[in-house]
Amino acid sequence: MSGAAMGDARPIVALIGLRGAGKTTLGRALARELDVPFVDLDDELWKHAGDAKHAGDAKRAGAVERSAGALLRELGEPAFRELEARALAHVLAQPGPFVLATGGGVVERAENRKRLAARCRCAWLDAPRAVLAERSEKSGVERPRLAGANALEEFALLAARRAPLYRELAGEPLSTDAPLAAALARLRAWAGRIEGA
Repeated sequence: MSGAAMGDARPIVALIGLRGAGKTTLGRALARELDVPFVDLDDELWKHAGDAKHAGDAKRAGAVERSAGALLRELGEPAFRELEARALAHVLAQPGPFVLATGGGVVERAENRKRLAARCRCAWLDAPRAVLAERSEKSGVERPRLAGANALEEFALLAARRAPLYRELAGEPLSTDAPLAAALARLRAWAGRIEGA
């Protein structure tokens, strides 16, 4: 099975979807239930930021806010996406199984989609745009906005652009518009199906 570690036939589970979909929260919970490590690609970005142009400035800017958003603001989108691709390649070179929470835009690069398809079973987490916008706002992490877009417009634009890419990797989305326990139960049921495949 693709993504299997030597001695453990379970795949790497990659959670994809727009920010606010619950990738980190549900990923941590699923990893605990599956008794495997949890990896957040946003955290891995900071480990790889030392090699990025202007990383010192990004680290200083993010000293208070160590988020992908801080790196994105500091580096700009092209350099950020390059850093994200390097971090993803490094993570996926590690033996599985583990649960990986990706960044929402990781699917926009073909090389990232190819890596995810080769090494992982992907679950597309999604919720209504208003829910995503509310969760994103509550997180307190600021990200650069698309020109002239309010939060709902931005999520609609991002969803239109990324949904076909998420679908390419994962098929239909799993709704996370439910209390945590119910959303986790949906994800756990999905994970049970892939473990039996």
